[in-house]
Amino acid sequence: MGRSALLGALMAAVAVALRLVFDLHYVKNEGRILRFLRLTDDEKSSERISYYGRFDGYFCVLPFAWCWFDIYSATLLATAWDHVIGYVLLVVFVGGRFRALQEIGHNAVHGALCRSRDWQWFLSDIFFQFPTFKRDMHARFVTHVKEHHKNPNQPIKDPNLMRIIAGGMVPNISEGRFYFNLLYPLTPLGFWVGLRTMAQHSTLYNRNIGTLFLRIATVAGFVGGFIALAGWKGLVLGYVVPLFVSYPLYTWLSLLSEHRWFVASDPGADRRTMECTNCRPIDFPGVGGWVIRQLVYPLSDQYHLAHSLYPFVRWNYLPAIDRALKERDELYARYRSEGFLFGREGMPAALSELRERLTGARDWDRAPWSAQYARQPKPSRSFTG
Repeated sequence: MGRSALLGALMAAVAVALRLVFDLHYVKNEGRILRFLRLTDDEKSSERISYYGRFDGYFCVLPFAWCWFDIYSATLLATAWDHVIGYVLLVVFVGGRFRALQEIGHNAVHGALCRSRDWQWFLSDIFFQFPTFKRDMHARFVTHVKEHHKNPNQPIKDPNLMRIIAGGMVPNISEGRFYFNLLYPLTPLGFWVGLRTMAQHSTLYNRNIGTLFLRIATVAGFVGGFIALAGWKGLVLGYVVPLFVSYPLYTWLSLLSEHRWFVASDPGADRRTMECTNCRPIDFPGVGGWVIRQLVYPLSDQYHLAHSLYPFVRWNYLPAIDRALKERDELYARYRSEGFLFGREGMPAALSELRERLTGARDWDRAPWSAQYARQPKPSRSFTG
């Protein structure tokens, strides 16, 4: 085994060890969090319970660290093998690791990692926002928490909905257009929009000049790390290509399925009803489901409705919350789906409802306001002799 492969294997082992340390520390807290949220009939549920733990500020570093160990490890192993199959797998894998980093930062923007908002936001900037050319965490808080979470699936108000509309996912499209639009980030227009957005976010959305300099230094550090470990080939295939190809595709697919977009809902309903109507729990069974979860729906995204109801809770508690809510709350499980693209046994998949709603097969539950965004039919041409 060459030195690069040996170092890659060592980094992979470190990533596994960090996960084990994290899981062993938090696994004992699952019951306490359920009592904290009053999702259990345990007699201790009336006790005074706090969400945060004593060492959260130290442990919140570990998820960022193991994801980057994953990325550098995979890059080293792929370049050591130096085969096209290895590089394809590298691009596929690293895009999923960027998604995991995005979800860790997603938890941080809600304050779920530790007591200190500044500390978890700083870590998120350094390990995800800056290396992927995203807006800084202060700006992300505005768009995600203040705008999206308060207005899910509401036209104009929800920036995520407007991104979907801009990507061509609107009512009255054909099934062929729907499937084509699933690849929107890889189309010339989608690629250009992504590139322009990255340039705008990394230059215009920095809290101050010090944040801008920190961003530049961070990107330089990660780029230097790739070159030092795996050369220019490692930089291009382990960082640049996933950043522009697999990662934006996974993010787009997740965005399309995290809510029940364009569904009709009562704007006067309470928050819980609104969340359960505009979102739903998704299950991904089997080996294929496991792969999809790792690449497209890591961490919180596997349980998006549970996260929407309890956004301040870290991802590692969401599976238990999801199970408890399915047992205790009929509204929570009402719109449950299973699988990714095609439903089965009468149950919709993550994307099947959206496909039917946009192509007309399910327009009975489409929101009335969606008509203003509908694709207009092309005028028919008549020919006279």
